[in-house]
Amino acid sequence: MMRAYWMIACSAIAMAAASPGTAQTADATAQETASAAGHGVGASDIVVTARRREERLNDVPVAVTALGNDTLKAAQVATPKELSQFVPSLNVNTGNVREGNRYTLRGQGATLAAGEAVVTYLAEAPVPYLSAGAAGMIFDLENVQVLNGPQGTLFGRNTTGGAVLFTPRAPNDVNGGYIEGGYGNYNNREFSGAFNVAIVPDKVMLRVAGTWRQRDGFTHNVLAGARQDRLDDLNYYGLRATLLVKPADWLENSTIVQRSQSNPNGTAFFIEQVNPTPPAFKAALDAAFARQQQLGRREVENNPTFYLQRTTAAINTTTLSLSDDMRLKNIFSYFVSRSKNGFDIDGSAITGLFDEIDWPAAANTSANGLSNEKYLTEELQFSGEFFDRMLTVQAGGFYLDYKPNGYSARQYVLFGGRRIQGQGEAGTSKALYAQSTLNLGAFTPALDGLRLTAGYRYTWDRKQAFIDTYNTATNACISRPTGVNPNCRVDYADSWSKGTYTLGIDYKVTPDIMVYATTRHGYKSGGFNTNADPEGPFAAFIAFNPETITDYEVGLKAAYRAGNVRLNTTLAAYTANYSDIQRTQTIAVPGTPPSVTNLVTNAAAGKISGVELQQVVSIGGFTLDGNVSYMDAHYKKFILPGNIDISGQELPYSPKWKWGLNASYQMDTGAGDLTVRAGYSWSGTVRFNDPAQPGNFFGGYGLMNASATLTRVAGSPLDIDLYMTNVLNKTYVQQRTPYYYAFGFVSAFYTEPRMYGFRLRYNFD
Repeated sequence: MMRAYWMIACSAIAMAAASPGTAQTADATAQETASAAGHGVGASDIVVTARRREERLNDVPVAVTALGNDTLKAAQVATPKELSQFVPSLNVNTGNVREGNRYTLRGQGATLAAGEAVVTYLAEAPVPYLSAGAAGMIFDLENVQVLNGPQGTLFGRNTTGGAVLFTPRAPNDVNGGYIEGGYGNYNNREFSGAFNVAIVPDKVMLRVAGTWRQRDGFTHNVLAGARQDRLDDLNYYGLRATLLVKPADWLENSTIVQRSQSNPNGTAFFIEQVNPTPPAFKAALDAAFARQQQLGRREVENNPTFYLQRTTAAINTTTLSLSDDMRLKNIFSYFVSRSKNGFDIDGSAITGLFDEIDWPAAANTSANGLSNEKYLTEELQFSGEFFDRMLTVQAGGFYLDYKPNGYSARQYVLFGGRRIQGQGEAGTSKALYAQSTLNLGAFTPALDGLRLTAGYRYTWDRKQAFIDTYNTATNACISRPTGVNPNCRVDYADSWSKGTYTLGIDYKVTPDIMVYATTRHGYKSGGFNTNADPEGPFAAFIAFNPETITDYEVGLKAAYRAGNVRLNTTLAAYTANYSDIQRTQTIAVPGTPPSVTNLVTNAAAGKISGVELQQVVSIGGFTLDGNVSYMDAHYKKFILPGNIDISGQELPYSPKWKWGLNASYQMDTGAGDLTVRAGYSWSGTVRFNDPAQPGNFFGGYGLMNASATLTRVAGSPLDIDLYMTNVLNKTYVQQRTPYYYAFGFVSAFYTEPRMYGFRLRYNFD
């Protein structure tokens, strides 16, 4: 198989070397890309990079949603959570902290202690899992693109679920920029801005942008002596500098340096249910539940909470134009990511049941052992077009190396016993890939517009992990059955490799109408349950296997008119066979005192099928953008530890129905261009995790947002923006943590209340 792959890759490079041409600079996407709603731009004209090259959205034979910077601002998109109102089949859950971002696309998502099924990218560089779209990273963007389905052929990281691409605004030849400030309820203060300088016109250009925001928490912590009296606040910033250098027509280099940090007080948890026979603390849990019933949904008694997400990134992209139709691109990235979070998961004043302790000297390893890491990636890609652009070829290699960047440890109390848990992970991922698209019109004009696509990738993954846990009172090891600190460390290592592919066919019925069919095979590497005692009752679950998926998708993309009405339709139907699905289970461990552990297990098989529709209708200044998705995602075969058969059960975070409707109207008022927007999104009920227990479902709610923007007020450089989110002031469960059997309770946190405010923006032309 490897010999065949090398033949494909070498043949592609040989074809490139043999092709004549003259050098030219590859065009960068410079336009302000609109959303699929076509705000100011016809949806058929939107430029995306879903296949690692610039194409019109309607020319890409995969399901893609593109959102421009104006749409992101109007929808108050500060984190990926808000993206889901525009993207069919996308669910962004937050884990145990409001600021967390776990993407689930078409039933495939992040698994605690395993890798991501959906990988995010910043300027084509894969972003560390815990930093993916964190507050402080989404600002001054050209666009966000969401790609549904396996993306393991062309993109750097192998994925089974999809990819989310964040594209920053690039420098250009126009000197100018903007500054923007705003204020809102809950004392919301924000400031952002960017300036662009053509240091040497058309040769050396610089863009510097930043954002800062603070908002008081909307949940009062009424616990006596609480360190924070307001939880669920905002406190983040982001800075980015991009230097674009074009020393010659055939050479371009872009360097991005970015720093972002989110450091709020933490998330407020509310105790919702109590098991009549909990493992421990029965009287305290009953009293805490009664107290919370008195307090309501905006007051809590929570022990200390904390959160920190800090990311520093450097991304360098060099593009060498070999001819008019061929280029080499090298993408190098280096990320340093630090995370920690502490949450009062029982949502009460109880101490000793489960308490996270803020340890300033260390990052917190509650999420995968990847909380204090440095990531280095290197990708070299060749792309070319041949035979009058009838044949496109892409081939390249990808390398990822990640390792701890310092001490990562978690200090916490569980059922009365204080523990210190040191944990870390390192690894590499290497891949070679090639993909080609052939227009059969190269053979006969009768077949012009009929294209075949074939791609293949082979990936080699290696991981090393360790855990070092002990009881602080006795120094007795917890991570291994015998011994005392400092001899508690257990190490793990293994390797996996897999080939993935893409095969597709599409046909342009007209220049703006395309039908397509594709099949893709995706893969995600295996890993280790480092929390499991290697000689204890779950020793058989120390390692878990890679997961794979094969999907089949057919679709339609059409831009058309009916009189003065412009319409754009994107329709996709898919089915996928999912094997060795990595799922996290929270399992009670008997003993005195009792304990709990998280185990990743492999579900033997699953089936995911669905339909996605995006419809845009525009007439004059009015645009209506709707999306709806239906999904049936269930296990075909899955036996949980303890021989519990849940075959046929739905997958977590996979609502059957999800829809959104967004409307905008633009008009010239004489005092400026006014745009009024309103949107409503609804998501069906989802399962939290696999074991059946009370509190295991949440969702089934809708939210409405609205905004109004007046640009170039009275011919001045001033813009005014008014906004309101959760217009109807609904209070719903945003995330639920059902530990009914493991801890004896169910807790949750809720959606934000109604938020409103204004922004003033001054543009420097």
